[in-house]
Amino acid sequence: NFPGTLEHLLAIVEHLVPSSPASFCSCRNILILINEFDFPELSISRDEYPAVLMYLNATQAERLAQLPLKTCHLEDFLDKSASGPGLAFIVFTEAVLHMPGASVWSVLFFGMLFTLGLTSMFGNMESVITPVFDMGIFPRSIPKEAITGMICVVCFLSAICFTLQSGNYWLEIFDSFAASLNLIIFAFMEVVGVIYVYGMKRFCDDIEWMIGRRPSLYWQVIWRVVSPTLLFSIFLSYIILLSQRPPSYKAWNPQYEHFPSREEKFYPGWVQVICVLLSFLPSLWVPVVALAHVLYQHRRRWKNTTHLESDLKPLESRGC
Repeated sequence: NFPGTLEHLLAIVEHLVPSSPASFCSCRNILILINEFDFPELSISRDEYPAVLMYLNATQAERLAQLPLKTCHLEDFLDKSASGPGLAFIVFTEAVLHMPGASVWSVLFFGMLFTLGLTSMFGNMESVITPVFDMGIFPRSIPKEAITGMICVVCFLSAICFTLQSGNYWLEIFDSFAASLNLIIFAFMEVVGVIYVYGMKRFCDDIEWMIGRRPSLYWQVIWRVVSPTLLFSIFLSYIILLSQRPPSYKAWNPQYEHFPSREEKFYPGWVQVICVLLSFLPSLWVPVVALAHVLYQHRRRWKNTTHLESDLKPLESRGC
């Protein structure tokens, strides 16, 4: 028999066999059969496993039924991976692998993923670079190419964490918490800012100037009441759900009782802090910048008033 515990052997096999979850599941079942029926070491390969299992089911059915063997169909893993990054890097990859001329289709498929990500980054970088130039953060003497390159380098260094061994871990965190809540908050602030700060009448006048007619009463009710109410309700529901259950993620674990289903694990405390920051920090820039702008305007008026009073004092001393 194999020396050591089953968990130790599984840890060794995990480095020897392909990283496919289905392959690892089969190797786990093979180790269980070898330990239970005293087969010689390495006597059962993954290709021979179905025939051995069928033979034992015919000769040792009762004994075999008591073993914790798992169902290792590839379709089970693909069905449970058909979402998010797993859809692109597991399901499609497995489909391309079984197509005629797999090498050509693989190059085309991953080339498509690369160009898709590249074109998406053009829009993302423009949304960062354009406000930087419009707000005049950097002096005009610095070339636009240098500022653009510096921003790209900062984004590149920030994204290195996604290329590490724990890259998928951080990718799932950013995908789950960086955009969902912030988009709701931004949409709510936009509706409130346009309708209640800029004004419904001025907004309708602008639309009439652009398209030649004013919005109907239906759209005015939607913008004034329905949209803010729905967005605020979604925001409250999201916050309530987060407060009731700590953030978690799904992980592949061959030792999990319901494997090949993914095991739900909770993030540690310091990762939960990062999740909260990702959920609120981007949207906090809106009130912070608004407050800074109000303070700047107030300080500017105060300076103008101070200068005006200093200019009037000589005139008052002359009795003018």
